[in-house]
Amino acid sequence: MRLLYLIGGEADGHLLKALRELGHTVEVARAEDILSVGETDDPDGVIVDLRAPSPDWAAKLASMWPSAFQVQVTGETAPDLAAATLRAGADACFVRPLEVREIAGRLEAAARRRAIGGGVTLQDRRLVIDGEAIDLAPRERLIVEILAQRPGRVLTAEEIGERIWGAEAVGDPASIRAAISRLGARVLREHGWRLIVGERGRGYRFQPRRGD
Repeated sequence: MRLLYLIGGEADGHLLKALRELGHTVEVARAEDILSVGETDDPDGVIVDLRAPSPDWAAKLASMWPSAFQVQVTGETAPDLAAATLRAGADACFVRPLEVREIAGRLEAAARRRAIGGGVTLQDRRLVIDGEAIDLAPRERLIVEILAQRPGRVLTAEEIGERIWGAEAVGDPASIRAAISRLGARVLREHGWRLIVGERGRGYRFQPRRGD
């Protein structure tokens, strides 16, 4: 997962190292620079490191990245404040000392069950549309996840391939186009609308709602 770790003071080196060792890509930024950070691609998850739970931060982050799983890491036990923080938009609050694997487990669970919008949910290797599931091949799942994280943005087959295989790897953009074509045909046939729209000469964009 691509995680954004927001700090107010010093970064928690143990937490940072553990998350990276578990295979997550973690970008560290200062919390006060949140507005400029928000101009980047949406993260899968946001971890904000604060002295105490903050409903204000929870609401701000939920507004900026509504599809990202939000974790607040705090140093104070404040049950009433933590409850208000969860109501404001945070998905979890953890108080030090931390159990990193519990945090990682919550993040992985969120990644497996991602609400995309318009009645569309990504669950493990299934795309669930209005309660009906479509099984996805591994590459199809990656394509859906990559495009769904960037609603309205057009990506070329090469850009999608780069996010799957890495910037230095050699992939086949034709296989991306073929996978999109197969998946699009299935959704159109079974649900009556185009999930992934091809923009001639530009690339592909995600369309999770009919008529978008």
